[in-house]
Amino acid sequence: MAATRREALEAVERLWDRYPEQRLGQLLTNIAIFARGPGGAEEVYDLENWEIVGAVVDHLGGE
Repeated sequence: MAATRREALEAVERLWDRYPEQRLGQLLTNIAIFARGPGGAEEVYDLENWEIVGAVVDHLGGE
């Protein structure tokens, strides 16, 4: 699944709306963990847009 930059940013925004108390760095780290598992935090810089969108959709249950 190819995802555009806009789709990835919209996914981050949806997750941030759910967890407004988190800082951006925390949010991105959590997305990396959702996408790649416990070691994902170390790979946050390597996430592809489609991984961000997929991880957020999965976490939010399809919202």
